[in-house]
Amino acid sequence: MKIWWLAAALLSLPITVNASGNSCAVSAPAFGSLGTCSSPLASGSSCEFSCTAGYTLVGSATSCTNGVLSAQSCMPSSCTVSAPVNGNSGTCPASLPSGTSCSVTCNAGYVVTGSATSCSFGQLTAQTCGPSPCSVTAPSNGFLGNCPSTLPSGTSCQLACASGYSIAGSATTCSVGLLTAQSCQPNSCSVTAPSNGSLGNCPSSLASGSSCSVICNSGYVLTGSTTSCSAGQLTAAQSCAMSPPTGGGTTDGPLPLWALGVLGMGLMGIASRRWRKAA
Repeated sequence: MKIWWLAAALLSLPITVNASGNSCAVSAPAFGSLGTCSSPLASGSSCEFSCTAGYTLVGSATSCTNGVLSAQSCMPSSCTVSAPVNGNSGTCPASLPSGTSCSVTCNAGYVVTGSATSCSFGQLTAQTCGPSPCSVTAPSNGFLGNCPSTLPSGTSCQLACASGYSIAGSATTCSVGLLTAQSCQPNSCSVTAPSNGSLGNCPSSLASGSSCSVICNSGYVLTGSTTSCSAGQLTAAQSCAMSPPTGGGTTDGPLPLWALGVLGMGLMGIASRRWRKAA
């Protein structure tokens, strides 16, 4: 009888379950905060941490199972990398981890600007592809003028020429690494007909390095073998000199001045003798 009473007394007592033994203590992650999580977190429950700027949440959720916590963490954010304009990704992946770097490459006519493409906590420092400059050298028989030795793409300048040469081309220009350069061409020479002669086969403007020959009027002889031009300087220019007297024979065309003088003096002598005889 006493045993039955004891059993009944025990069964009448309230039963208390300590649920705290199955929950999980939760603390904020490094570089983050509790977000939607509270501490303690009941078993079978889940929540979401949040991360500070530059960090990304890793893990699908923070959850508690029978006192065991599966917690998310905050990791440095990676960077999304895309190919630059006028270039391609080179060694760069589509997603670049924080603290790492890579290098892009550029198309022909373009050059990489920047030492590297790098990622730091989600912030990308990206290289770009800029148009290539052009190397400029002095032309033959000329100088750089106002041209720099390295001409940026999309700009122009003017070369200069030495004496006796003229610039050919409106400007020296650079376009994505391709140089269109002026040159120095030798000047031509102006040719005029000589006294007592004509141009013959000579043009009025004789190209440098060319030669020709003038011709003389009747009674005059040509001196010099050719008329030639060299970088704007007319050299070996021919001329027409009076023909020297010859013994006997006849000449075609008008008499030279020396012959007219001799004839005049002879006629004056004849007239003088006749005048004395008449006197």
